[in-house]
Amino acid sequence: MAGEMATNPESGKVAKFTDYAVVRANETDMRGAVTPASLCNYLQEIAGYHAEDLGFGIDAMRAKGITWMMSGLHLVIKRQPMWRERLEITTWPSGSRGRLVATRDFLVHDVAGREVLAGVSEWLLVDTTTLKVTRLPGALLSLVPEGAERASVPEAARLSEPEDGSGAEWVERYVVRRCDIDFNQHANNVCYVEWLMEALPDSFAERDLARLDISYRAAAVRGDVVVSTAAAESEKSVIHKIVRAGDNTTLTLARSVWA
Repeated sequence: MAGEMATNPESGKVAKFTDYAVVRANETDMRGAVTPASLCNYLQEIAGYHAEDLGFGIDAMRAKGITWMMSGLHLVIKRQPMWRERLEITTWPSGSRGRLVATRDFLVHDVAGREVLAGVSEWLLVDTTTLKVTRLPGALLSLVPEGAERASVPEAARLSEPEDGSGAEWVERYVVRRCDIDFNQHANNVCYVEWLMEALPDSFAERDLARLDISYRAAAVRGDVVVSTAAAESEKSVIHKIVRAGDNTTLTLARSVWA
């Protein structure tokens, strides 16, 4: 990814970063539509490139003994891009929630300029030794101009932890593999998206994902057995939960909404 940056004309600060992706065959489902995990990979990759250009990439942070971890992701998907489609992906740091949570927004358009996806991600800076959340640096907060543009993603309904056991309609178990592990020595956040989707029955393979809200609560490491459960919340929405089997720690809560 080479990328293109646009600056805020008043402040001179970098406002947006745009790059492109072409949907490859190994990023699609049986219909030839891009998978939710592949979409999330596009967003994660461009976020990393932009953060690096701004001086706040994972390498720069790790040199200071801290690292980025995603704590939340909220996606509104207008339609499913298909195999070989070229997508324009734009991202920008959009603000913060207090001094602990940084937000980064995304927009994805097709070659005709139609919006395909709008997204909001939430990030924490975590001490690599203690794993405690640290305050966001003032230099990072100052990058976002007053009244910065936000992606059009309505506030998500609150995710409540479902009861264990009988409430789960669908259940799948996975072992965290070496190839699932990222720079932080934890399962990459996109793995959780795959685990969420794979727990659903085959009937969902013919449906389009319209919205996905994820709350990341704890990290899985290599060798962990994780259990992904899902239960219908309504005709269109599903509540998901991923736990570590060894100690029943909740790793992720999510809601998916289907067209």
